Amino acid sequence: MVLNDSPRAGVCGWGLPFEWDAFQNGQLNSADTVYGITTALCVNGLLDAFELLGVSQYLDHATRALEYYSQFRYSGPDGYCFYYSDQAPDRYRVHNVSMMLAGQYARLGHLTGRADFLEVAVQCANFSLTELKHCRNGDYWNYAVEFPRPNDLVHAAYSVFGLLLVQKHANRNVELGATLSYLRKFLRAGKLYEYVRHRELDPMLLPIKARAWGRECSCGFRVCQVMKPWQKAFEVHYRDIVTVPQGTTWKQRRSRSRCGITCI
Repeated sequence: MVLNDSPRAGVCGWGLPFEWDAFQNGQLNSADTVYGITTALCVNGLLDAFELLGVSQYLDHATRALEYYSQFRYSGPDGYCFYYSDQAPDRYRVHNVSMMLAGQYARLGHLTGRADFLEVAVQCANFSLTELKHCRNGDYWNYAVEFPRPNDLVHAAYSVFGLLLVQKHANRNVELGATLSYLRKFLRAGKLYEYVRHRELDPMLLPIKARAWGRECSCGFRVCQVMKPWQKAFEVHYRDIVTVPQGTTWKQRRSRSRCGITCI
């Protein structure tokens, strides 16, 4: 990752190796665009590597990436919210992107003593928590402030994982009760679904089972550590989609799948 960040001079961050119209609005981003969610995932990996190996280069590169991305955010009396990418047409306040980045600012701020990073993390958490929607059937986030469509499971997992990191590393009390309640609602009758049931959800979307991407991110980000019923539901789903190699027990396969998923 250190050798393969953005090819633009003076820019540290990560994106996609191809052009992409992120919001299908005719605005094609170049292949050197830095995306918030990709950068958050890469920084998370660099910090994991630093904590395991103690290589200061990983910490330095993660710091450069977050310093660069700190300019691409909304700032208001209700807090901060990071934009989808570093490109002007993508200046949308997308909750999962902002909360995943907030988690990395909290983690890096804790490791380096950067009070400014910790403040960014808390302000981002404050913004998204004020944007949590409420209805009779449960709390939920829309995908973005500008796009009032419901979050699916994978983006909900990103959001909650980021908030858990803020809670752990920013030394601030972030209220997570409603947030975890929201995530639990993806689990119904022992099965994981793609969307939370609420009044704005198209009835056609209700029976859609969660994609493997969402299930694996949820468990790979260790969200299941605070939500034990998820762990069992995930194992039931994974038993259905993974072929057992001859001579391999379910216990062995489960350990292997967890190991791989945690590295997502």
